[in-house]
Amino acid sequence: MDDQAVRTVYQLHLRMFEDGAAVELEGVKCAVALLEAGDSGGGGHELDLKTTCARVIMLQDRLQRLREGGSSTFDFYRDANVPEVRKAVVLLEKTIARLDALLAEWPEQLVLRHLKDRAEDILRLPMDSPIAKVLAALERLLLHTEDWERYAHKGNSLREERGEITGLIVEWRRMELSCWRRLLDSQGERFEVEGVAVWWFRLYEAVVVAVRGEVDGLSPVLDGFMVASPLGQYSARLRLLHSFAEFVHRGGGEEESLRKVEALLRSTHAFFKQFEGEVVRKLSENRRKLDDEVKGFVKLASWRDVNVHALKASAEKTHRQLHKSVRKLKEVLQSPVEPIVSGMLFETSVKEEGVIDSAAAAEMSVEVGEDALVKVKTLVEVVRGKVHPFVSLQVSTRVEEMAVGLLETAHELAATQIPTKGDKEETVKAVKALSARKRKAMADAMKDLKDAGLPANLKPEVLLAQQSRSKLMTELKPLPTSSVDSVKADKYHNRLVHLLPQLRQTLNNHHQDINTRDLQRAVGFVESGFAAALNVRRRLSSSLDTVGRVKNTMERIRGSRRLVSLGEDGRKQMDDLHDTLGRLCTCLSQVEQHSKVILTTQTLPDG
Repeated sequence: MDDQAVRTVYQLHLRMFEDGAAVELEGVKCAVALLEAGDSGGGGHELDLKTTCARVIMLQDRLQRLREGGSSTFDFYRDANVPEVRKAVVLLEKTIARLDALLAEWPEQLVLRHLKDRAEDILRLPMDSPIAKVLAALERLLLHTEDWERYAHKGNSLREERGEITGLIVEWRRMELSCWRRLLDSQGERFEVEGVAVWWFRLYEAVVVAVRGEVDGLSPVLDGFMVASPLGQYSARLRLLHSFAEFVHRGGGEEESLRKVEALLRSTHAFFKQFEGEVVRKLSENRRKLDDEVKGFVKLASWRDVNVHALKASAEKTHRQLHKSVRKLKEVLQSPVEPIVSGMLFETSVKEEGVIDSAAAAEMSVEVGEDALVKVKTLVEVVRGKVHPFVSLQVSTRVEEMAVGLLETAHELAATQIPTKGDKEETVKAVKALSARKRKAMADAMKDLKDAGLPANLKPEVLLAQQSRSKLMTELKPLPTSSVDSVKADKYHNRLVHLLPQLRQTLNNHHQDINTRDLQRAVGFVESGFAAALNVRRRLSSSLDTVGRVKNTMERIRGSRRLVSLGEDGRKQMDDLHDTLGRLCTCLSQVEQHSKVILTTQTLPDG
């Protein structure tokens, strides 16, 4: 399979699964493009019949591109622009006619024959050749005409043809200049697509193997896929992860392996999603400098000189400058993302936004229309009168105060400076005093954790379950992003899952200021807190799913003016009606597109 087919598979997959809803017509169009790229002969008569409309629309799209030429994302050096190339065809045909007339008078002139051969070689180029390719060929032809013009007189000169070719070259050079502003964008897009598309096959194979039962092997593949990402592909790789989660979700079935693989994909996506903002900021910061360089250079560049040698020299100079900017961009795009991920994981701040605010959640209002059922009104009264007051008492301010206190103490001790100059005894005393403060702070923290009810030792089976990162991520999918609080909870959870293995490794190699026994107790308290957090997270995830379903139901009730008891048969009829209306909407959408095609293709252009 060639590179174009690989990119087509990748783009087809994103179109069908990235947005969570497949676009049937677009999917069929991509499938047809894939079959054509693979030279499969169209896939048989049956496929030809099923994709007839899609093929007509694809032909219309291509015809539109032939009419319009360059788009907003036009790449001067790679993309086709048939309307502009046609200008060169007209000039070349005129030049060849003039050369034929001159050859009729001087058939022995090899210079004229060579000029004609060169012009015909340019005409043999495909019509979808990039302008840059045709431009280079025209410049060589123009240089070659000087061999004739050096000895020609007014009667056998090619001055008129040379002037028209020179005018087209200047016009295209100015077009090239205008495209430079978008060149960096097109380079970034190409680097993203070409680099990520090849990963589709590897991830697909890994997901299929995981669905068959080897779930534990998928987590390292996904982690490596994201951690090894260059800066310019990070967002695209995140989108591919999300699309595979949708792919598994819509695969159907209730198999446990499918549920675990989907949860692992979504958890991995949520974990690395938290770093995307910083990655995009870093990339935009570096891109801004290069954009300013290119814009400044575009202002200075000019193609006013119509002398062929001056044009060529100016082109070479500008291309060298442009290649420098493109090379700098590639260096930025290829920068590793791992330092950003590692830096943000170990970043701690006492100014972090607060944890989940239960009191604020308790104030969530539920409105019910006047025509709602009496039972629903009674339920709302119970929730407001009994459930909300109870929830409002379960605030997490004490836990937050304890966490902030620990961070402040740690930062204060870390920032304490030991005097390196002066009396050696004073330095030793300062070191001992600081060590004593650290030991006391650690003892106080462990005492507070013990008083809070956390045990220093957990059951072996609980510890074993917490040590499997893959198991944690397959069992606990991300919380529904219904509020800012759930995003924070996911952020803290993901950090703990990633940092806990490194904390456990400190037991084998830790600082001499802390003895092994105290460190074991501290790690035990952290494990206990993590176990408690996991239990709360399981309940919270289930509760938020239930809340989401209830809210959807309440929205439907609120939008209904009258509730009617339909019964089992009535509900089935409503489901059938809903399915029929959905299919009708899809058909009407396709009819609209096909009608546009018929209207725009009634009169085809000549040639």
